[in-house]
Amino acid sequence: MDRTQAIEAHGARNALREHAAVLAFFIAIYLLYFSPVLLSGRLLAPGDGSVSYLPAIARGWSLWIDELFAGYPAFADTQHFLWYPLRLFGSHYNALVVSAYVIAAFCTYGFARLLCGSMGGAVVAGLVYSGGGFMTAHLGHLSIIHSAAWIPLALWGVEGLARSGRWPPVAAVACGVALSFLGGHPQIWVYGLLLACAYAGWRSITLRERFGLPDPHYLLRCGVGVAAGILLAAVQLLPFAEFTGLAARGEWTYANYTSYSLPTIQLFMGIFPNLFGNVLGGYAKDFGAPSLTELSFYAGASTLLFAMLAPWSARARPHAWFWIAVSILAGAYMTADATPLGRLGFALPVLRSFRCLGRAGIICILAGAVLCAYAIAAVQRGELSGKRLRGALLAAGAAFVVVLVLLYAAYGTIFAMAFAKHVAMPSMLHNKAVWGPIALFGAGLLLATCLRRWPRSACVALVVIVALDLASFGWFYEWRVHTAPTAVPPAPAWQALIADAQRDHARILPLQRSGIAVPNVNLLYGLPSASGYVSLMPERFGQLTGVGVTGLYPNFPPASPYWDLLGVRWLLGDAASLAAAAADPGHWRPLATTLPGYARALERVDFAGRAWLVGGVVEADDAETLADIRSGVMPFGRAFDPRAVALVEQDAAPNLPLAQRWGSAGTVQSQRLSAGHWRFVAHAERAGLLVISQMDYPGWQASLGGAQVPLLQVDYALQGVVVPEGESIVELSFHPRSVYLGGALSTLGLLVIALCVASPWLARRRMKPAPDARALSASVR
Repeated sequence: MDRTQAIEAHGARNALREHAAVLAFFIAIYLLYFSPVLLSGRLLAPGDGSVSYLPAIARGWSLWIDELFAGYPAFADTQHFLWYPLRLFGSHYNALVVSAYVIAAFCTYGFARLLCGSMGGAVVAGLVYSGGGFMTAHLGHLSIIHSAAWIPLALWGVEGLARSGRWPPVAAVACGVALSFLGGHPQIWVYGLLLACAYAGWRSITLRERFGLPDPHYLLRCGVGVAAGILLAAVQLLPFAEFTGLAARGEWTYANYTSYSLPTIQLFMGIFPNLFGNVLGGYAKDFGAPSLTELSFYAGASTLLFAMLAPWSARARPHAWFWIAVSILAGAYMTADATPLGRLGFALPVLRSFRCLGRAGIICILAGAVLCAYAIAAVQRGELSGKRLRGALLAAGAAFVVVLVLLYAAYGTIFAMAFAKHVAMPSMLHNKAVWGPIALFGAGLLLATCLRRWPRSACVALVVIVALDLASFGWFYEWRVHTAPTAVPPAPAWQALIADAQRDHARILPLQRSGIAVPNVNLLYGLPSASGYVSLMPERFGQLTGVGVTGLYPNFPPASPYWDLLGVRWLLGDAASLAAAAADPGHWRPLATTLPGYARALERVDFAGRAWLVGGVVEADDAETLADIRSGVMPFGRAFDPRAVALVEQDAAPNLPLAQRWGSAGTVQSQRLSAGHWRFVAHAERAGLLVISQMDYPGWQASLGGAQVPLLQVDYALQGVVVPEGESIVELSFHPRSVYLGGALSTLGLLVIALCVASPWLARRRMKPAPDARALSASVR
């Protein structure tokens, strides 16, 4: 090993030790921060965390879920994390939550360390991004915090490519892009991808001595990184794209798009995070626009001070202006109608499909974190010192005073907003939501003057101040009080019901939501339910049943055909919600046992099972099928009974070898072999159609006696198989092509990443000189 290689190896070891120490620091910080919940034995799962993400993670791994609706394609829903590597923490939900904050902090640290060269500045940047208002407020949205956590990794790789000009950093770009998508939230992924592409374009211009044309070689490497990341995520991306094409969204208006955007007056929350209320800490009750979770973008008052210092550094100035522009654009986008950016986003194909524009606040926080790191490094190196530093601090202080003046002018409007919602709000001079950030800004001013003289001590103090600054909002948010208990065994009455439901493959339908029957919570107990709480709903099933992503159905009559179509055996609710069904003893009877959480429960008298045989088939187009099922009456006046007749598409009906004798054609025994794999033993008195109460979705295959047969779409959105007279064994299995194609593309992405990582080794082997022929012959002699 020559001297150069020895120096490089020594530097690599030092960098590795530093990275390990910083990673350990972030782990310790967040274990300490979340310790009130971690030590209580409860779960960091407020809001959607307990009803959506916890069941999705804890239920086990499968492509298809039988216990939601009439089946649900979990493999295509990104918020089920089927291909996310950290799903391995599934049995330790709190570890999965905390890991998002540690990853976000460490990746931001790595990116900022490469940018500015200051370890202290990079650590502060990591704290700001991971502990800012956005990440803390969205703690209950597991997919959002995990998708956001990996954005800095892609930027780290983009910057690494700019500095090294070699291929290995392509792997960081690809992993950041892929893991951000696999983290579960496409909207955050798109925001991060746009930022990474914009940053790569900016760096390609700044790589030259004078700003000019972009560097094509650098852009090529960045493009390969992004493409490899998209390929790596294809195993999830392709099924998701297929699902969105089949999903119901209804009429998507500009009002839907701008919902949960940030009102202009609430831009003050970027400096005074508790001004419009908080959950704890004695602050006013939240009275701003709904919801505080979606609108939080606090990066710290002390952070704001250092962010304003960054453009004063000659070395950092070109890059600082990029991040300032990014933060301004993201802030303007968050406010939607206040600027033309809202209309522009609605005109773009991908951005227009998202709502909650306040989520762009994560980009503002990342920009603030990077600017803060630049400023800290500039002060530590002496680039900002003496008169220049005093001038920068004076300008920052003046800007802060201007903000206070604007707040004073707007305080009357804010006070009126609180009064309109019956919230008591103190005057501005007595409002600690105002004085807290002022004090923290002042502490930042003091530390900025000390960083050059006492770099280590002042930097440690700054880390403490920034942590307290961020905690001034996050510590008082809902995660400390709205926790979820760990799963406990259900009551004996529930255990008996679950056993019956699993044995007979029957479903419940809770008309009220309580206990283990809450949609998605039922997954924790293996309780089949016709309801659910999901992010996307297949359009045909939604049109058939009238159900949406929240799992709320219309009020069906007691004798409605929907009970058979949905495979519902039990209705749960109170006396009022079950009054109509209780008044029809021909179809419903009271359940003998009382279920905890429900005042009343009814059982279907004539439950047909998960599958049944019909002898009659009527051809109808989509509109006629929906009309017949919704009204319960066929066009010729006969009642529609799904156990006697099936509605099929016009093209399929003439080809069915059935005698067209309405009524039951025999009996069926159902057996669930595994998730997405069913066996039905049909005893047909005559040729009939096996109707299965399961959502029809691309990827299902049917076999009859071991031979593959067509799987029909019947009753608009369910499944059916033609069976002959006698005993037949029908098997349904789920093999979605999008998963196989996506898996092949992901494998290709892995190969591209491996080649990029191995490129230095391959280059050394190619450049290794061949042995001299004469020396070789001499050694042989």
